[in-house]
Amino acid sequence: MVDTPFDPLNPVHWLAGLQHLPFTVALDSCQPGAPFGRFSVVAALPARYFVAHHAQALEEWVRQPDGTYHCTRTHRGSVAATLANLQSQVEPTDESLFDKSGFCGGLIGFLSYELGQLMQGVSIADPRRQTIAEVFDSPLAWVGDFDHAVVLDHETQQTYFLGMAQQWQPQPLTVPLALLAKPGHRTMNTSLSASQYQARMARLKDYIAAGDCYQVNLTRQFDAPWPHAALTTYAHLRAATPMPFAAYVDLGDTQLLSLSPERFLHIAQGVMETKPIKGTRPRSADPKIDQALRDALLHSTKDRAENVMIVDLLRNDIGRSAVPGSVQVPKLFDLESFANVHQLVSTVTAQLQPEQSPLGALLQAFPGGSITGAPKRRAMEIIAELEPHRRGPYCGSIFYQSANGTLDSNIMIRTLGLQNGHLWAWAGGGIVWDSDATAEFEETHDKIRHLVEALGLTLP
Repeated sequence: MVDTPFDPLNPVHWLAGLQHLPFTVALDSCQPGAPFGRFSVVAALPARYFVAHHAQALEEWVRQPDGTYHCTRTHRGSVAATLANLQSQVEPTDESLFDKSGFCGGLIGFLSYELGQLMQGVSIADPRRQTIAEVFDSPLAWVGDFDHAVVLDHETQQTYFLGMAQQWQPQPLTVPLALLAKPGHRTMNTSLSASQYQARMARLKDYIAAGDCYQVNLTRQFDAPWPHAALTTYAHLRAATPMPFAAYVDLGDTQLLSLSPERFLHIAQGVMETKPIKGTRPRSADPKIDQALRDALLHSTKDRAENVMIVDLLRNDIGRSAVPGSVQVPKLFDLESFANVHQLVSTVTAQLQPEQSPLGALLQAFPGGSITGAPKRRAMEIIAELEPHRRGPYCGSIFYQSANGTLDSNIMIRTLGLQNGHLWAWAGGGIVWDSDATAEFEETHDKIRHLVEALGLTLP
């Protein structure tokens, strides 16, 4: 066992001290080696939570005095519409934090990709179509109303406590030596082999040639047995692959570990911002090769064209909730570098309509265009036809909406799911007419190789 250096501003050490409480979550925005994020939030024991297993039913579970939860009602009708109205029912835990932190009590949760499918009128794939035996089973959505939380301010080195969190204490965490094993320990299963992936790419190009779509994001699923605890796994991954929009969600029998580099939608004081990623190159330990890879991405006509397509799609998506004429693109083709990849990132902004809730705006734009394709609905129909697996949390979003109206969210790429002693991972990329099948297949490895090799696993 290896002790991770204790740091009272490290969300992992707060999670370690809360393992006895239900529904622990962390929004982990500041890690050494990753782009800086000011606040991280750790929360547990929500006053209530909402969970959807079907598109027309949202269960509401309320915390009882003994700390257990009881289902008090089921909201019938559109899950998305019910979620969009939740903010009106949320009270701030501490109004003194309205202007001091990003979170003063409120909603934290995740939306699955399949919820987005249903919202777009696209049928969900039958799980029996899976080409591998194991199926990751997660809800369509889960949202907690948290009145107890710790807010870590990495800029001022201050810690804010909401509700009973003043009684919480961070703890050191030990990581099993088995998690430090060299790559090659176990080869993962996959839902699409190289030949199967290439056959689906060929079908995709038929759709593009026919004018059905311009771009479609095609993904693969990977899985392997996994005996290690979720929190120690997350602690190891965040050290190996630091990312600015990481998150940890523990639902009891299921844990979501997101090492995401991608913001979906941020809203503060009525200003919306989304930062789509489209265009990827692997990193190299050789500085000259690494610089060449950066330059190749910056000057790639194909990647810039893909990025523009998604920027245009997102201009339309956030425009649904925006004041007319307020949508702008202040940054196009910024290059951001992470532990394993270089990526092209653009920025789209707009002014939120006064009558629209931030969570409603998130749902209007969901799922993110960077992981669907264009046009969105047709791309999602093609994805449902060609991918032999459900995405579940992958390509969904982990978000918070604070009682002060601030919202932030990621896109759940570079995300792992743990359930029943098993681990799942996913990766994909945008396919256009001039995409090369071999290069695109390899890109699915480039995007998560750093994650799985950090766990001693290898990709098939």
